[in-house]
Amino acid sequence: KKKDGLTQNNISDIISNIIRRISTRTEVRFMDKKLYEEFKEILRSELVPALGCTEPGAIACAAAEAGKLLKGEPDSVEIWCSGNIIKNVKGVTVPNSGGMRGIEAAAALGILAGQSDTEKSKDLEILSSITQSQIAEAKEMIEKDICVCRLKEDTPNLYIKVIAKNKDHEVQVTVEESHTNIVSRVVDGREL
Repeated sequence: KKKDGLTQNNISDIISNIIRRISTRTEVRFMDKKLYEEFKEILRSELVPALGCTEPGAIACAAAEAGKLLKGEPDSVEIWCSGNIIKNVKGVTVPNSGGMRGIEAAAALGILAGQSDTEKSKDLEILSSITQSQIAEAKEMIEKDICVCRLKEDTPNLYIKVIAKNKDHEVQVTVEESHTNIVSRVVDGREL
């Protein structure tokens, strides 16, 4: 399935082509084998499939994990983001959303996707299976001001913390430094 020109199956081909192209250069032909393997691993970790812009995907990914852990509909969802994330997501159309834009839309759709599609809840393609009814439900969440974005200062450039609450539970999911790097999961005050 094609996602922004990158498919799950051709990532290895892309890496091989990049390495083949650079390895024809004289200075690279004598590259240390360990350095070569480290270089390949960096490429593998950085080239991941995404559905559209990666920042809304990262918000949806964090929110999906929160939705999965919350066990029930949220009464409130706070999305604490670095200034860089806010700048990059504010006016961007969220993938597979029917034209919805912004942080609140990415979070609302992520929460709903996490509750229904736990298999994809940790990757940047989390919104690939969103339904029309989930889009309608996300719009309703936004109209009711259930999802609210807040600026978190003095954080890394890529910082997202989703705090989702209902009458029974509170969960927090934090992503830092990389789009799918969940560094913290807290349920009812307990770190998982």
